[in-house]
Amino acid sequence: MNRKEIVTAFRDVLDGSKLAHKVDTAIRPGSIVIRLGLKCGGRIGLVWGLFEFKGTGIRIYGVAPGLGEAKNFPELSKLLAMVNRGMAAGCFEFEAASYQIRFRHFADCTGFAEVPAGFVCDTLLLPFEMFARHGDSFVALEEGFPDASLAFGMARTDGGFDVPGCNPGDTGEPGMDKDAIFAAVMRYLEAVGAECEVETTPDGYTLSCPASGTGSPLKAVPQTFEIWGTHLAVSAHCPVQAAPGHVAETAKFLALANYNLIPGRFDLDVATGKVCYRHCVDCAGFAELPIETLSRFCPIPCLMLRQYGDAIAAVATGRSDAESALAQAKKKGM
Repeated sequence: MNRKEIVTAFRDVLDGSKLAHKVDTAIRPGSIVIRLGLKCGGRIGLVWGLFEFKGTGIRIYGVAPGLGEAKNFPELSKLLAMVNRGMAAGCFEFEAASYQIRFRHFADCTGFAEVPAGFVCDTLLLPFEMFARHGDSFVALEEGFPDASLAFGMARTDGGFDVPGCNPGDTGEPGMDKDAIFAAVMRYLEAVGAECEVETTPDGYTLSCPASGTGSPLKAVPQTFEIWGTHLAVSAHCPVQAAPGHVAETAKFLALANYNLIPGRFDLDVATGKVCYRHCVDCAGFAELPIETLSRFCPIPCLMLRQYGDAIAAVATGRSDAESALAQAKKKGM
């Protein structure tokens, strides 16, 4: 697939759905950007989706102009951690200078045999569905809710959309199913010499790989592979948990680290202090998943922990503040 074919697939779905949109080639050199606005209900109002196509990658952003600046930084960091941990893909983040909240995701079409309409619909609607579900929580915190847990309770359960011509369930395209993805992941794990325990879930499979402590850094931390529908999510788990008195500072560190971090996100369980890095891929466009393709994105969570792990441990145990630790992690590089 090339960029022209990917953009054409998106425009075909948008034209069929009659959704008003604008295509812009002047925002960023070398990129094509599609802009789309939808009302998300609740108290969040209008949300703008920006879809930037560069090469075979798509950067997806959602911005709510009516959402002001969240001033309560500690509680905002915890709310972001709680919201993000419950999402299959994508990430809510904020720009540190302005505290402006936005949704961010990255879709990679490298290796796709085609761009199915169902994949396009999922990608187009994702930022709007996430703001529809969680927007009221951000508004509540902005308006003075004192606690992230109370604001989190404002999340809606009816965040879905019914857009004629843009409903993933109406496309009739199964894509690569969970069993095919499972078989491909098992071949990959065997090729890299990783042992795992397999659990069958109502939606698919969960594969848990313990740390071996030797050899490749890809085996240095526990990993989890979750498979459902046409999706594969890979998580690498940090061996150090945030101590009870340092969860807030750890949440702050991860909120800062997540900004514009592509692909994937850091997750924090604010109840237990557990930290992981999670990367989710929609495999709908693949005719097959060769080991070479999985070798490109499965290692990403482990590599991110290799870069940020020492900084996370320093903040989680109170040996550093968030800003200082993040500066050191960025210097370390991958």
